[in-house]
Amino acid sequence: MKRIGLGNVDVSLLGARIREARQARGYSAQELAKLLGVTRQAVSRYENGDLSPKSQTIADLSRYLNLPVSFFTMEDYEYKKLGTVFFRSRKTADAKNRDMIRVRNKWAFMVFQECNKYLTMPQEVIPNYDNLIEKGITNECIEEIAMQLRKDWGLGLGPIPNLTLLLETKGFVISGADTEQEKADACSQRIDGRPFVFSVRDKRSTCRTRFSLAHELGHLVLHQDISEEELLSNKELFNSVEKQADRFASCFLLPQESFRREVMSVSLRHLITLKQRWKVSIAAIIYRCSDLGLFTENQVLYLRKQMSAQHMRKVEPLDDEIPAEIPQMLGIAVRKLIEAGIYTKNAFVDRFCLSPKDVEEICSLPKGFFDQTNQKMDNVIHLNFGTI
Repeated sequence: MKRIGLGNVDVSLLGARIREARQARGYSAQELAKLLGVTRQAVSRYENGDLSPKSQTIADLSRYLNLPVSFFTMEDYEYKKLGTVFFRSRKTADAKNRDMIRVRNKWAFMVFQECNKYLTMPQEVIPNYDNLIEKGITNECIEEIAMQLRKDWGLGLGPIPNLTLLLETKGFVISGADTEQEKADACSQRIDGRPFVFSVRDKRSTCRTRFSLAHELGHLVLHQDISEEELLSNKELFNSVEKQADRFASCFLLPQESFRREVMSVSLRHLITLKQRWKVSIAAIIYRCSDLGLFTENQVLYLRKQMSAQHMRKVEPLDDEIPAEIPQMLGIAVRKLIEAGIYTKNAFVDRFCLSPKDVEEICSLPKGFFDQTNQKMDNVIHLNFGTI
């Protein structure tokens, strides 16, 4: 029998929504309890459905977690299958970050599914390469798969102008946020079979963001049979999988056959030119040159010392010149729904019981896009050419 709590809402459902809201904002139960002025045990009882929160507690949750009250009473969204969440590092994969990414991907799925009801969205197009990896994922195997994917997607052997746009045309749903962190990061997951990527875009380096996206593409191509439990419980497996994804990204962005012909010097000046053309960081270019046997160990060491001496390890030349790649698919879809009159801006946000900021970030829309104070009358007042 369902236990009824606030506003005749099932207490277990209410608890699940509280847990999801907390996870989305990256809080532990202890941290949320401190914000609310209650005990950690009380928060745990709320989330487990053992205690119904008071109306004032829901109001406090809404304020502190920047979510409308309606979020805490909405029905949970149904998913056929939630796949493994892949992270760039075990540190990133701590419990709070895992939960936050998982929730954010689910929210992106909600928005995508709503757009998919009315619009023809790109179909997921990732070829199956199980026949190439059945004997194990070796370095040679990864090189072969990266080149085969380029061939299957008709990319040729030159630089990829816009990796974000490419992935979106192949059915990837990319969402996320901007950050000033030193390293860009991304996490990927299949939901009901479709690839979702949460991309933390580094404003200072589009090249790092591109490499992170290519890394996640590597996971989605190579590692779909690995469970999250296996990754988190086996450090050696985790590290091996990450190295494989890094290698895939390197092979995919810098194809051996064409890239090696363009490496004509060991000077940093030449590497900067290569970075401008291929939109890959100098550090990644040095790694690829070493991997292909184009640079000796001494040359690699010399280049890295030069980069350190010139303070290029964190901020490289051209980082502020190569244009950012902003996801477009969901943003375009939302604009089309609004232009067609299927939704008003306010109604679209209310459909998901999220904050306007959350939907803007999911859809990579400009800040304030859903701000109702910015609405204008000029789209409802028209010229009247009738008889005066």
